[in-house]
Amino acid sequence: MDVTKKFFKPAKTQKSKTISNDYIKGLQTKHFLLYNVIPTIGTIIAIALLWWYPISSVEIGLLIGMWALT
Repeated sequence: MDVTKKFFKPAKTQKSKTISNDYIKGLQTKHFLLYNVIPTIGTIIAIALLWWYPISSVEIGLLIGMWALT
C-alpha cells in the first residue's frame, strides 16, 4: 500500500507572480553593483596593497578596539 498517496496531496499549481518593471530592474542593478561588486574589488585591492603597506600593531589595536565596542 502506498502511504504517500493517502496522506499527502499534491500542491496546487499556481501561476507564478513576478514583477516586470524597468525602474525596479534598475534599482536591483544598482544594489548589486553597490553591495556585491564594489566590496569585492575593494577586497582585491586591499590584499594587493598588503605587499606595500603591511599590517602593523596600530591596525591590530584598532581592530580589537572596534570589535570590543560592538
